[in-house]
This record gives sequence, C-alpha cells and structure tokens, in this order.
Amino acid sequence: MASQCDPSVFDKLESLGRKIYIWHAVNDESEFDMIHEKYGQEGWIPVQGGPTIMLRSLRLFSILGYYVFEVFGFDSCVWPKKDEEGNETFDHHAYDQEAADGDQVIKVALNGKDFYITGQFMSQVMEFQNMVKAMGQNWKMRVHGDGLINHLITTGAN
Repeated sequence: MASQCDPSVFDKLESLGRKIYIWHAVNDESEFDMIHEKYGQEGWIPVQGGPTIMLRSLRLFSILGYYVFEVFGFDSCVWPKKDEEGNETFDHHAYDQEAADGDQVIKVALNGKDFYITGQFMSQVMEFQNMVKAMGQNWKMRVHGDGLINHLITTGAN
C-alpha cells in the first residue's frame, strides 16, 4: 500500500487479516528521516522513480518482481486540437487536469516526427531514459500508441 493512502484503507485490509507492506514515494535521502519516524526503520519500502506516476509504477512493479509491461497512455506529449473559435489548444491528459491547463507547450522534432511537449513531459522523457539505462536490460516493454515515448523506443532515439 502507498503510505499516502487514506488510513481507512489500511484499517480495512487489517480487518481482513491481510499482511500490509507499505511503500513510500521518495525523491531523495532527505525524506528518509521523516519516514523512519512515522513507519520505523523497516516498516516501509522506498520507491524512487521520477516525477510521474507512470515512472514510479515501473519502479514499484520492478521491485515486486514484474518485468514484462504492456503500457497504454504513456505518450509524454500533448495533442493539438481546435476549440470552438478555431484556436489551437492541447489535450494533455485523457481526463481533465486543470493544474496542467496553463503549461507552456513547445514543438520538438524527433527522428522525423514532430511532437508537442510541456516541461513536465520533457522531464518524464529524460527520467524514463535514465531508468531504461539503469534497469531497461531487465524489462520487456511494449508501449502502445503513437506518442513520444513509443516513437523514442521504436526509432532508437536518445
């Protein structure tokens, strides 16, 4: 269970007699003292993995022993569209995420194809490349779709 889950989730699992392992999203070692204070030295598993839930999930699943991934929705780019007045806007997620609506979008070319990205997605691409260098030899991954990450993988760009 993620440490940030609502306490009622932990209560429910305990009432069912489930053994609970806690993982905590950590970004650097400065967070360890706080987490040790809350959960003890051995009551949790640190999970690094970058700025997005997709990257964190890859790391968590690897820790749990999963290395074969069929991934959907891991585009790491935004998609242009026209609003009612004909102005170009961008879809950045499959669902509304107002916090990202004002993100600056830039156009980048990668191996003959143009993509529109935000700073968040560029960060995700760079962190994904770092993860692949560190752990990719253990993964069998297929990223579906025609987004930036799939293009990066299929064209061998770096």
